[in-house]
Amino acid sequence: MNQADDPTYIDELSPFERNIGTPLSTALNGDKGSDTAVDIGAFTRKHYSGPVSGAAPLEDRDQSWRRIDADWMGIAADLALQLDRGVNNTSLVLAFELIDSGRVFLFPGDAQIGNWLSWKDLKWPGGQGAIATADLLARTVYLKVAHHGSQNATPQKQGLDLMTSPDLSAFIPTNKLDAVKVHWGEMPYDAILTALEAKTKGRVIRADDPWLADKNGKPGFAAPSGSIQAVRSAPRDPARGPGGLWVEVDLA
Repeated sequence: MNQADDPTYIDELSPFERNIGTPLSTALNGDKGSDTAVDIGAFTRKHYSGPVSGAAPLEDRDQSWRRIDADWMGIAADLALQLDRGVNNTSLVLAFELIDSGRVFLFPGDAQIGNWLSWKDLKWPGGQGAIATADLLARTVYLKVAHHGSQNATPQKQGLDLMTSPDLSAFIPTNKLDAVKVHWGEMPYDAILTALEAKTKGRVIRADDPWLADKNGKPGFAAPSGSIQAVRSAPRDPARGPGGLWVEVDLA
């Protein structure tokens, strides 16, 4: 049933009572409106609907440009642009909890400080009661460092300070030279690198680590160590063109 035909329907957003005024669709279909002394349908068609005959007086020609009934949809483009500019703070964040051990692998995507602050007080139902964000961080043993290790992506108090597992390790998907080329600033940020090195006892892998470019290269830490059980990698083969550089990690 159309809402306009439903006597029980109440439009909470309407500034007028139900018996006052005429829906636009009804007026355009020829209804005279609630005031029978005024042909609201003719008035609407003349001033807000159109198009009308080209032979009509100037004031009677197409006046549809005056209508604003669909203008609210124009905000969609602006919202899309804002979302595009703020996409890092709308990033999907995943925390994988291993049932047997309770250990957590944390993948914050491109999350920045706004994300971290938004989830700091969240709780989720668990087998032994509610699970808080601080509890997940305390049990995190593997961290995909957020947003290429940028300055505002991994907070100290609400992030690193809460990651207290002695087995913590981290991966930073960053090429510092590329970040400089596109004017992204200091990525990864030196203070975050220093804090991670201390927190993980050196178990940090960066996408541009020099040892990854060496077919016999080894990370600066021993494996197994902490949550990292084994590391395998392959350098880029110039003969095969771009691509081919990868690192594979076994996590416990």
